[in-house]
Amino acid sequence: MKERAKRKIRLSSVLALVMTVAILISALSGCSNTKAADNTKPAESVKPAESTKAPESPKVPDNSKVFSNSGMNITLTNEFEEFEYEGYTVCYASEEVAVFALKEAFADYEGLKDYTLEEYGEVILEVNKAHSPLEVRDIDGIKNITYTFNNPDTGDTYKYFTVLYKVSDAFWMVQFATFEEEYPKHEEQFIDWAKMISFSE
Repeated sequence: MKERAKRKIRLSSVLALVMTVAILISALSGCSNTKAADNTKPAESVKPAESTKAPESPKVPDNSKVFSNSGMNITLTNEFEEFEYEGYTVCYASEEVAVFALKEAFADYEGLKDYTLEEYGEVILEVNKAHSPLEVRDIDGIKNITYTFNNPDTGDTYKYFTVLYKVSDAFWMVQFATFEEEYPKHEEQFIDWAKMISFSE
């Protein structure tokens, strides 16, 4: 029991990471004017989030629970609890996994609406290059990036499965995080959870 409590405390240190958000916001702020001035390329037609999902059905756990916040609906398990963390739209945590969701509204950044999902993914890669991100991949129709982060305060290394969505009014970045050594047992579930994310207007 003590070991479980220690792991929960260690995982909660993930919540202390302010990696992507501040860097991403400043990067998008700096890039938006040049992108807005480029009128040679038509904007990507905005598709509902469902169009990025794979046709096959994801595995839904028996203890699944749907959480809804700010227009995003995510199916996790009843082991998760919602919490607030500065810089993110909404977050959820269980004993082994943390989920961080960030909504980047088009209204907040000039020219952001003109970015394609792939271009948004390239910005995410650029601002996270210190964390050794892999390229933007497509798994079962879900645009995603994986990367690791070593917390120098605890010595723990975390691995992130980050999924990207473009909806009518915003980009969404949803990060599933766990200890690096536990990532392989969670990756398939992360993919299934990512497939079940939907957005309401």
